[in-house]
Amino acid sequence: MLVLLCNSSKSPNYDGKKLYEWSDQLVAATRSNSPYSQVAREQAVRAIKSIGPKAIPFALDKIQFKRSNLRQQANSILKRLGFRIQKPPPELFVREEGITIFYLIEDSGNSAVPDLLILAQNPNYSQAATRALSCVGPKGVTSLMGLLTNQDSTVRTYALHSVLGFISRNIDSSKALELTIEIVNDSDQTNQNVIADWFQTWSQSFPQLAVHLEALLEHPNPKTRTAAAKAFGFLLRKSSART
Repeated sequence: MLVLLCNSSKSPNYDGKKLYEWSDQLVAATRSNSPYSQVAREQAVRAIKSIGPKAIPFALDKIQFKRSNLRQQANSILKRLGFRIQKPPPELFVREEGITIFYLIEDSGNSAVPDLLILAQNPNYSQAATRALSCVGPKGVTSLMGLLTNQDSTVRTYALHSVLGFISRNIDSSKALELTIEIVNDSDQTNQNVIADWFQTWSQSFPQLAVHLEALLEHPNPKTRTAAAKAFGFLLRKSSART
């Protein structure tokens, strides 16, 4: 299990504030309805993007965040003694901070792929780690494709959702369609319904997907033709089910 600790005193700075302060500002601005929240959010996004790869240790620390059992027990005791304890944010909220940072620094975070891949193969962290992998460019997505055949069904499912999420964010690119075909070829039966649902969503938002898939029915590679036919079949069955 990978453990990287991010010491706040060594946290990278931008414009006089540390990374963790910019991350806190981004979280607060995102949740706020204040008229100033948009400005605060834009400032934080700009800062995190400028910090770039130096933000990786902090982001990895967030991705693998797990609340200490000792701290939970201590808080429980203090609460029984009458102390007011501020409820800590859920683990998933903390991990979302790490995912957001990888999303913002994009390809600058690809040096974290080996560490994220280790975390992604641990069911306790795979949801956050696979989502982060989908944010850091082709190297991360290639690693996700490898996880589609992982022995653990939880890891496979999270990897599939993350790859499909990448495709939906890049649906107009040829790379996205190529990955779509690879997924259809390589996925096992348990993931077929998930893929079918995604195809249905894509076809509603991006009608050109069906056109592209139809064109692939005449592709010279027989495997590509077969996968395209299967994908096209997903769309037809889903459309028929809704009528």
